[in-house]
Amino acid sequence: VRGLAVLDDWAHRIERVLLCLVLGLMIVVVFADFAMRELGIGGLAWSKAAATYAMVWVGFLGASLATRGRKHLKVDASEKLIPRRFHQHMGVFVGLVAAGFCFYLAWLGGAVVYDSMVSGKKSPVMDLRMWVVQAGIPFACILMGVRFLLRDAGGNLYRLIRGLPPPESPTAGHGLPLPPDAAPGKEPA
Repeated sequence: VRGLAVLDDWAHRIERVLLCLVLGLMIVVVFADFAMRELGIGGLAWSKAAATYAMVWVGFLGASLATRGRKHLKVDASEKLIPRRFHQHMGVFVGLVAAGFCFYLAWLGGAVVYDSMVSGKKSPVMDLRMWVVQAGIPFACILMGVRFLLRDAGGNLYRLIRGLPPPESPTAGHGLPLPPDAAPGKEPA
């Protein structure tokens, strides 16, 4: 488990750096375009395309970071409908379904990235290879899938095998510890 936590920490660092770089670049480009237009010097014809492409990365990296800190949306109706003794079973099921969905999205995204690489598709405005833009989708979906698989499904399964009491929420994945910066009540760094 410790090795997985170290890998997750490294993935988290990479995600944060990428997110900051892409978001910062997006802000600078959009602001520069706005300022240039207001000053009457024209503008950056490619700024809207760049902001749109950056938003793909920002959105999916943000979703992955939310998954790490368990800040993602979840349906908690099952907590009220099933007895508490079955919460861990539901947590395993929900974790497996969520991971499967993320891996399916990663597979579909990977197919699109591969197609773009093989065909040599480029952005008409920026002359940027489209696979660079699209690669954010499978990258983030793989990270989310692994986190759902290990933390939610694996965490609840671990608790079942060990005979530990169920967590407060079947979809919380409390079988494995939260990273220190994602503890409840604490905003992730």
